Amino acid sequence: MEYDFTYQRDTRQFGLVLAPEYQILATFLVEEFAANGSAITQLLQQLTALTPQDEWRYQGKEFVLEVEQAEVLLQHNSLLHNDASASEQQLLLEEQLQLDEHGLSCHCGLEDFVKLLQDWHSFITE
Repeated sequence: MEYDFTYQRDTRQFGLVLAPEYQILATFLVEEFAANGSAITQLLQQLTALTPQDEWRYQGKEFVLEVEQAEVLLQHNSLLHNDASASEQQLLLEEQLQLDEHGLSCHCGLEDFVKLLQDWHSFITE
C-alpha cells in the first residue's frame, strides 16, 4: 500500500493521500483521530497485541474497524444500519434509490494497516 502524508500550513490540517480503493482509510484516520497521537498509540497497542486468530472491533464515531484472521475491514456506519421505516424503504424502492457503497468500505492486511498507522503517528507527532 502506497501513501503520502500532507500538512496544510495555512489551515494546520494533516492529510493522507491513498489510492482510491483505500481512500476510506485516509478519511478514517483524519476524521476519527486527526492529530491525536495518544489515541493512535492506543489503537496501535491493541492491534499489535492481536494474534492471527484473534477477532477485534473498534467502533468509531463514523466508522467500524474489524479485524479477523489478520485482515482488516473498515466500513462506514451507514453500511451497517438499515433504520429506514417500511414506508421509507418502499419510497426508496419506488424511486429506485440506492446507497452508493463505493468508497464506504475497504479491506487490507493487518500488517499493512499497522505500518500505515505507525507512519501516520510518526508524521503527526514530529
